[in-house]
Amino acid sequence: SIQDAFSRFHIFYVWDEFYIKLFHHLRADKTKYIVCRQNIPEFVPVYDSGKCTYYLQIHKSEELKRIKQTLDRMGLKYKVRPHPQHLSSKIKEIFGKEYVEDPFKVSIWDSLKEAGTVISIGSTVLLQAFWKGIPVIIDNISNPAYTEQLKEREYIMFDKEYELLSDKLKAETIKKGSIKY
Repeated sequence: SIQDAFSRFHIFYVWDEFYIKLFHHLRADKTKYIVCRQNIPEFVPVYDSGKCTYYLQIHKSEELKRIKQTLDRMGLKYKVRPHPQHLSSKIKEIFGKEYVEDPFKVSIWDSLKEAGTVISIGSTVLLQAFWKGIPVIIDNISNPAYTEQLKEREYIMFDKEYELLSDKLKAETIKKGSIKY
């Protein structure tokens, strides 16, 4: 942890102003910080409120099933994109291969361009989507305890514009005239 370690640099590069505040809060050295985002390609995202892409992390089978149920109940066209290091056959088994985007065939930026809305829990892709003006939804349904941990740890996306998946599901449920969820 940064609180238990010592580091000193004459310049420290960070992705977002949020990290400058965070490092100061954690009593890091107040050296020169420069916000330097990764190379973000120029493109105009395709906004479509009727579709989304869920960017998966490491999920247990029960969580994957909960994610699928939630996406199905929302009634949106969707894809799921596994993390390249966590591509498993159980993902295709649970979602169906036609719903799974191959991270080795589609770049992250091409995926974001076509995503419509981005859903995930604790993924860097949420910040990348935010930078491109793509709507962001934080999943607080598949693993609520983990979402609470992220809040307690001051995860960057809780400092940005976002919606919670539970709120989005509630709104869709009310719109469809059914109150079950």
